[in-house]
Amino acid sequence: APNMGFDFLEDGAMQTINSVTVAGDTVTITLAAAPGAGVKKLRYAQNQIPSTCQGIGSNPGSGPGARGNLRDSDPTVSRYGYDLKNWGVAFEEDVP
Repeated sequence: APNMGFDFLEDGAMQTINSVTVAGDTVTITLAAAPGAGVKKLRYAQNQIPSTCQGIGSNPGSGPGARGNLRDSDPTVSRYGYDLKNWGVAFEEDVP
């Protein structure tokens, strides 16, 4: 997913994310410009290609669907040998 599934909004407008990095249990999001004094929100796993989807949550996990890239490194496998990764939960939070 673009930007590992993260979006940063200020006053409802998407802001450009230059990079998203993960180190241990810390995610660092670097914006192209410092945010202003407007209402800021951070969203995860809600981005999608609008022309192919019909609202938040449609087509989750597919090419154009809402999704994110964060998961743990749990080595547990299913009884059939498939990975059982724990994926990050979709959210939208206010940023102070």
